[in-house]
Amino acid sequence: KATINMAAGGGPAAYLNGVSARDVDVRATVSDDKPGSGGGIYTSFAMRREGTTDYRGTVRVTATAVTAQVVRNVDGTETVLGQANLSGGALAANAVLNVRVQAIGASPTTIRMKVWRDGTAEPTGWTLSQTDNTAALQKAGAVGVHSYLSGSATNAPIKAQFGRFQVEPA
Repeated sequence: KATINMAAGGGPAAYLNGVSARDVDVRATVSDDKPGSGGGIYTSFAMRREGTTDYRGTVRVTATAVTAQVVRNVDGTETVLGQANLSGGALAANAVLNVRVQAIGASPTTIRMKVWRDGTAEPTGWTLSQTDNTAALQKAGAVGVHSYLSGSATNAPIKAQFGRFQVEPA
């Protein structure tokens, strides 16, 4: 397990730059010691990262909701390709979320994501599935994780805990 502390307006990132893969299946678990106030907590799982460009599966946890997002990040400009709220509303402190994201194929790439609460079965269908043709993201790249606590959060610091981070070929 790995634990990180986040101050409002920041958070750490870690990338496995020695990994270079195009088609990946990332599985992870994450929990926070409390829900983020303000804009919430963003935990992103990056795929095909090259420099500051990547595809991401992002989980946003606020005081009232959990939202899954498939994101294209090109040199720091993020575009949400799709998003969906999870049923069940807010997440309790220290509750674990399971996350699975994949990037498969090229021109177009299919980016898909599942998020489910611990103690429940993995959904058979994908929470989100989007395609994208961004030229810079149609090749192999690194994988990693990035957590960020909104600058409008008033309950910092927040501790995020990762119990699993597994990457396999898709």
